[in-house]
Amino acid sequence: MDWEGPLSWRGEKRRRSDELCRRGVFRHMMSPNQRKFHELLDQPGIYEAGLFCSRKFGKSFSAFLYEMELCMRGRNVLVRHVMGELKQCKDVLFKVYDELKEFVPMSVLPTLIKSEASFYFPATGSYILLGGTKPENIESSRGPRANHLALDEVASFDASNYDYALESVLFPQLSTTAGKIAHYTTPPESPQHPWIAKHYAKMLSKGSLLTFDFDQNDVLTENAKLAILERYTTPQHPSPRDNPGFRREYLCELIANIDRRVVPEFDVEQHVYKGDPLAPFRDERGPFTNVVAHISGDHGIVDNTVLLLGYVDWRSAILYITKEIVLRGKDECYLSNLAAVIRELQQEAVQHSEELVTQLDCFDAIRVSLMKDHGITAVMPTKHNLEGGIGVARTALTDGKVQIHESCRQLITELTYSMWKTSESDVRKIERTDLTSHSDALMSFVYMLRRVSWTRRPGSQKTLDLGGRRR
Repeated sequence: MDWEGPLSWRGEKRRRSDELCRRGVFRHMMSPNQRKFHELLDQPGIYEAGLFCSRKFGKSFSAFLYEMELCMRGRNVLVRHVMGELKQCKDVLFKVYDELKEFVPMSVLPTLIKSEASFYFPATGSYILLGGTKPENIESSRGPRANHLALDEVASFDASNYDYALESVLFPQLSTTAGKIAHYTTPPESPQHPWIAKHYAKMLSKGSLLTFDFDQNDVLTENAKLAILERYTTPQHPSPRDNPGFRREYLCELIANIDRRVVPEFDVEQHVYKGDPLAPFRDERGPFTNVVAHISGDHGIVDNTVLLLGYVDWRSAILYITKEIVLRGKDECYLSNLAAVIRELQQEAVQHSEELVTQLDCFDAIRVSLMKDHGITAVMPTKHNLEGGIGVARTALTDGKVQIHESCRQLITELTYSMWKTSESDVRKIERTDLTSHSDALMSFVYMLRRVSWTRRPGSQKTLDLGGRRR
């Protein structure tokens, strides 16, 4: 049976509702599952709780009702309700305020102060203050204290500003009040959003996270649900519950948005192999007579340095990535360690191939030092046109020309989770996250593919020495 919201209440039911509102009680206007979350938030010992829900659950509506209760029951209460952008927060909460006028006594409603993006409760001197967490908004959300903090659509907050906004600006305001934090959100576009790593898992383990998916959404009517299912039914996904968009937005599954994935063609089942890394291209007539070896690296300035070893099998026209090395941190021995790793990879490569190309994206000073001090020669990869290079990788994966050994975990992770950064600029950039760092393994992969020749048989032309120069 569909839940009947307060708009449908008439007669005695409406009268009883009005009386509860005048006493500062609004819980009865929430749906049963909305109430469950706020009852959890009220429990002693719970200082942080999360509502992880499907679209159209009414999370902002129920959050505002809860905040009104806090402001009407206590004096000089300050509630901060923030979203990713201040404009978005005002648009959503101003609309909720207008909706409440239809079924809440006007004498109970707070005063909306649009110029300050706030709601004022004259009887108690309390405020609900709206804010945004983007760099251009967050400083205006500073304050000496807050009694309650509502993080609305927190899994959509700008990842690059996430830690600063929450840990440096918002959370300290609760230090003297023992106020609580309420997380309200639908699933993020990327499973690697910092909210997942920093708060989702923590609240889940503590039992302070409630999840309500499409089937548990008690706000949507059955007709509304049927209409949503119809919208997500496509020729590619005859069953909407197989549609990645529906699974993320309505079933609350942590699935990357394919529109923002840098390499959406990559699939672990299709492109990752197990067992002996060299087995796929051994030749019964002689070992490795049809392969060209490639070493490709991306030198991180403050990020990881990742080196990949791969072999192109001329017979099958497939690139096999057999090994990855990830170097973290920079100290006085860093260049020596880097040189030692490259030399080890080169020695391994020449055992299995008559030809080898080594390329490393790094500063000229590092390249010169590697050559003069350590005898390591590496050519500079082709770097222009990032999207063009990514396109080469996507085409190779689509055409079945790449196999990656299961031991290359960083590369597999970055191919799976690297996302384009949302930007108003025409220049696309890859988003930096805790898991993918600066996608250094992905870039090493791209550099290697740009140097690969799929059609040239090994030995048919002058070969390349360890650094990629003609012999």
